[in-house]
Amino acid sequence: MCGLAVGSVGVAALAGTQFVRLGSRLTNVAQASRQLRRATTATERSIASGRLGVRRSELLATVRVERIVASERPLCFDTVCARIDLVTRPPLGRLRLIEVKNGPGARLSANQRAVYPAIRTGEAYFPYGLRAGGSRETVERARYVQQNWAR
Repeated sequence: MCGLAVGSVGVAALAGTQFVRLGSRLTNVAQASRQLRRATTATERSIASGRLGVRRSELLATVRVERIVASERPLCFDTVCARIDLVTRPPLGRLRLIEVKNGPGARLSANQRAVYPAIRTGEAYFPYGLRAGGSRETVERARYVQQNWAR
């Protein structure tokens, strides 16, 4: 009986932490949405639109109870590098590498088209690891996901 009570307290604490994260992520989405509405130039709109897409993907990862491991990390294959928007880890699963595209005109860059297929073959690597100041880390058993948030 005592083990069940301790387990229930642990689950409640985890659920409480997730609710706090969820509230924070919702606030981030609302702020990014306001920034997009205030943007006046095409460049500002493009940057704000991309930021809104990333915030939406962070919210989705939180709803899925995934931990955000890194964001905007360089990912390379041979000598070509691209930045992956989010790296998340589900509670019982492999890394999920998420590239976010927001809006009808969003496309992969030439470097992204070269690097992202190497994730499936295990040939892609993080040149500085997943954490700042880390060493080279090969991407093994990761899942690549492209999230398109059309307006």
